[in-house]
Amino acid sequence: MKKIKWLSFIFLLSVSNTSFTQWELRNNGISEIQSGKAIDATDSNFAVAAFKNKVYKTENAGLNWTNITPSNDSGFVDVSVIGKSNIWVCTANGKILASRDSGLNWDVQFFDIHSTDFMNYIKMFDFNNGVAMGDAKDSYSPALFLKTTNGGENWVSVNNVYLKGSISSGSWLEVDFPDINNGYFNAAGGSDPNQIYKTTDGGQSWAPTNKGEAPELIKFFNKDIGIVFSYIGVKGIGVLRTFDGLIIVDTIINANSIWTPSDAEFLQGDPSKVFYLDYAHLFYSSNSGKTWQVVLVLDSSIVLGGKDIVLTDKNNGWLLCDAGKVYYTSNLGSITGIENENNTLPANYFLAQNYPNPFNPTTKIIYQIPASLNKSKGLILVTLKVFDILGNMITELINECQVEGYHSVEFNALNLPSGVYFYTLQVGGSTNSSKMLLLK
Repeated sequence: MKKIKWLSFIFLLSVSNTSFTQWELRNNGISEIQSGKAIDATDSNFAVAAFKNKVYKTENAGLNWTNITPSNDSGFVDVSVIGKSNIWVCTANGKILASRDSGLNWDVQFFDIHSTDFMNYIKMFDFNNGVAMGDAKDSYSPALFLKTTNGGENWVSVNNVYLKGSISSGSWLEVDFPDINNGYFNAAGGSDPNQIYKTTDGGQSWAPTNKGEAPELIKFFNKDIGIVFSYIGVKGIGVLRTFDGLIIVDTIINANSIWTPSDAEFLQGDPSKVFYLDYAHLFYSSNSGKTWQVVLVLDSSIVLGGKDIVLTDKNNGWLLCDAGKVYYTSNLGSITGIENENNTLPANYFLAQNYPNPFNPTTKIIYQIPASLNKSKGLILVTLKVFDILGNMITELINECQVEGYHSVEFNALNLPSGVYFYTLQVGGSTNSSKMLLLK
């Protein structure tokens, strides 16, 4: 039986005094009182919400919802929408169903009791291409990863060797494919539980990455930039950030979040801005998860718990909760336009620890440069220098104008002796340094 990690606490959504966005309850027509599972949307008007045993759609920004539940099916887990006609859902008994006419008719695209008995995740990148994930059938079988290139007419199993006995204990929360080839999966139940694995070939092969502390939610902006959330009890939520696909990580503690993670979403086109939902709060970060502020709170007076969020653009967003509740906002910009004064990105910069460290003889240095001081050209002067322990400059790796964003450079110390070295990044008038160790 599927292990569900949601806490038993239940809440009602209300806007806190620190909220900048206005989230409106829009659930007219939804009679479902069971738990919310997933929501997907294409724009400010069209969205599909999946509850445990019902599926609904709206074509007018949530003002009215229509029941489009597939006949004789239930136990819905995840949903993916392309355009206003094409809808896919997966179920807790291992099915993938699809509709080509906005939910009027449904077809079973995949159902194989010998491969899996629980589908966790489905994501369509366009009308033709998508991926899906199901639990391993038994301890001898690999976790099921499916790929389609024709809209689901054929779902092909691509993982035949890796992750035997592995399941996703948090359904779609612990699987994420930012594109058709690159994906991340927290493998539970196998030989190495709570190990985050990575694929670069669409799920055909998997390799372990840096392990998070009991990871429960994985969300990536692209193949390199992502955040992993871990519930660590009274200390809060551990926020593991990466800018290079989990090669280098840094961990932040969000002490204001003490509930099980529910979902996270990056603002489209901007990885520095991210929303995080736990069972009791909606948080916002303007610096890639380094600091967080509460923008919505959930009140314990009535049955409700946050489950899923989706942002269709820089202004419009949807929030799914338990008890048939769906909330909508059209003014995300009112908060994303307000930057945190401390360590904001891209207003300030990020200098990562070199990797590997210690190293011999090469290592990689990753950094982020801020929004340009030269608004007309979009460039800013960046220098990156390496010094020995006595302060003598060894080399200048970078001395040029660069655009804002994430950059990396390799340092080759083949001709240098073992010892401690320092690398210093200067962006505009600001400087930051870090230490590295060469061992030969």
